[in-house]
Amino acid sequence: MSRRIRSVNGIASHKNVIRADIRHAAKIVFNLDQQRNLWLDDETAGEEAADVPKSGRPPFGIHSKNPLLKNITDYLIEEASAEEEELLGGEVGEIEEGETDAGSAIGQSLERDEKLIKVLDKLLIYLRIVHSVDYYNHTDYPQEDEMPNRIGIMHARGSPPSSKITSSEVNEYIKTFESKIQPYLLPPPTVTEEDAIKLGKQDPEEEVKKFIEKNTEFLSPGKYFCPLSKKKFKGPEFVRKHIENKYPENLESIQKDVAYFNNYLADPKRPQLPEHPSNRPPQGQPPREAAAPPPPGAPYGPYPPHGPYPPPYMPYGPPRGGPPMPGFGGPMAWHAPMRGAFPLTGRGKGR
Repeated sequence: MSRRIRSVNGIASHKNVIRADIRHAAKIVFNLDQQRNLWLDDETAGEEAADVPKSGRPPFGIHSKNPLLKNITDYLIEEASAEEEELLGGEVGEIEEGETDAGSAIGQSLERDEKLIKVLDKLLIYLRIVHSVDYYNHTDYPQEDEMPNRIGIMHARGSPPSSKITSSEVNEYIKTFESKIQPYLLPPPTVTEEDAIKLGKQDPEEEVKKFIEKNTEFLSPGKYFCPLSKKKFKGPEFVRKHIENKYPENLESIQKDVAYFNNYLADPKRPQLPEHPSNRPPQGQPPREAAAPPPPGAPYGPYPPHGPYPPPYMPYGPPRGGPPMPGFGGPMAWHAPMRGAFPLTGRGKGR
């Protein structure tokens, strides 16, 4: 458990920090539910998605059928300062410096609210189990099966600090954490239709047509051959009907492959090969060209494309086997010492 559950700063248990985390976690849950079409009816799916503004922040009253988000705004602000915070436009949950008295400026003990903590914990567990998002580590784990502990690694609030904390420390923690979690507060990026076409989006009907044309061979006027069935036909339209009737599984497989490829292009987080560091030239230097191959008869072949590398063995002496012996023209053979040349005494088998 020590490797699976890892603690974060204990100041996260403060009431104002908890309230800010509830606001952030609710936004993340709302955005991810919208992306994956969770807790939405078919009739209201478009309307719910339209409620999210371009800034990425859902409206003050989050409209979702997720039971965890029901009446979530009741926990975001204090009842006494709700109207004041809305008029001033301040961030809910933060402590204003002007409102601190002498005692809070010096320091105060951490203030907990078990009711708010219970609401937040449900949101964090929902994010971790349903959406694979580790909130306190501001990280998502899309490949759970490849992790050391499946659905196990999670960051939780640590022990409260023993010393007193000031309001400035609480505000600084809230601002710093919000800057780190900001990418998850924005709506998930999408790949537009134009970008997908530029990346090579395929048309299922066009790919099926190419498959049929590929398996329609022209032999002579009025004679066509189908490589799939090894049969001959009088025209290409007969070959097309033959493939559609006899090989529907091949056409269905092509359509599935096209759909899979298009979904891959539409995924903004699709896996991509990173650029190799050796392909990037150092700053201020032109790109390095590959070394020219040695002339014919050279003892070593051309250098690798990412070279030049030193030829084998040269920096460490002659090739294995030693230099050629005079009069023989070949490398000197290496003979192991004869058995019994070194007596084994005192240890091992020599005892």
